[in-house]
Amino acid sequence: MRRHAWWLGGVLAGSIALAAWWMFRADAGDARLKAFVHTRPPVPIVFTSRTDPASMRAAAPSGDGFVFPGQPLWQAKEGRLRLLTPRGTVHELTWGKLLPDGGTLIDVMSPSLSFDASKIIFAGRRGDDHGHFRLYEIGIGGDGLRPLTGGPDDAGCTAVPPMRFGRDEHTLLSDDERRRADFDDVDPIYLDQSSGFIAFASSRTPDLGRGHARRSTTLWLMHLATGQKYPLTGNRYNDRWPFLMASNFIAFSLWSHNQEVITADESDIRPREIGMAAAATAPADSWLGAFIQASGGQFGALIKPHVPVWRPRPLFNGRIAFMTTFDYAAFGHDAPTLPGLHVVQAEAGLLHNVPSAAPAGQKLPR
Repeated sequence: MRRHAWWLGGVLAGSIALAAWWMFRADAGDARLKAFVHTRPPVPIVFTSRTDPASMRAAAPSGDGFVFPGQPLWQAKEGRLRLLTPRGTVHELTWGKLLPDGGTLIDVMSPSLSFDASKIIFAGRRGDDHGHFRLYEIGIGGDGLRPLTGGPDDAGCTAVPPMRFGRDEHTLLSDDERRRADFDDVDPIYLDQSSGFIAFASSRTPDLGRGHARRSTTLWLMHLATGQKYPLTGNRYNDRWPFLMASNFIAFSLWSHNQEVITADESDIRPREIGMAAAATAPADSWLGAFIQASGGQFGALIKPHVPVWRPRPLFNGRIAFMTTFDYAAFGHDAPTLPGLHVVQAEAGLLHNVPSAAPAGQKLPR
């Protein structure tokens, strides 16, 4: 109960402070954007405006990315971080703002507020380098924009990533150049304010998995004061969208997908291949809601319904809200459009989908 009270108290105090600050601020915002405001929200809202709904896609785009700058992940042509106030004013927070070295950001995604609502952490891309996402932080008033990852002291990938060649497709890059350029950091969140840590999803562990060319992403921790980074999860596909719960566990979306099946005689586990005899189980392919401690000490399933679980968020009624589709088979991770997205809720601990234990011929509901 005390942890719930602390979490709720921090959220309310931050919201009140943020609302009061913007209510009495004289800045009228961007008059052109104010024309698009249909109603005034009761509290300030931080959001992104992007030219493409790439951030709505859960899976990393498919592609080898052997040539510089590597395979792009969740990119839009343009993205801006903005704030809508209770006065109905809209403010640009990142567009045209200079970074410490003079560069600017052309695309942003996945913002998250600090507990005291004084800072925003988000993923951003520059237009004058490799164009991969790195993490940034900015004050709620648009001040103090600074990079958090991708600096000179950031070693990048834990192993040599897929990218091999420079822009001319003939020049081999050094291992160090490849590690420092070919990765993306996205979906950052602040953790317990006293610890000084953040969590985020990253492709720093450069695994393309088995039988596909889709970059894996896993959860990572970083200490803001020292810049030290630590892997938190392991997945040959994608872990996305961490969210700190009142229990101090981290909820996130986990893509459980593999090609291994139990053989028909149940004596072995083998990769499923074309022409392979009937197997006892079907390959796993589902997005579930998972949880993990920041220490990595405890990991488990938060919710496994018969539909994908994207962006899981706990509600005050004890249930889990998440984005999903009811036609996963037709959804297509690389389809040009994103039809049929919904926001639903379900009981925490729901267990309806266990594909690794389903007979190979059984069609699970989607």
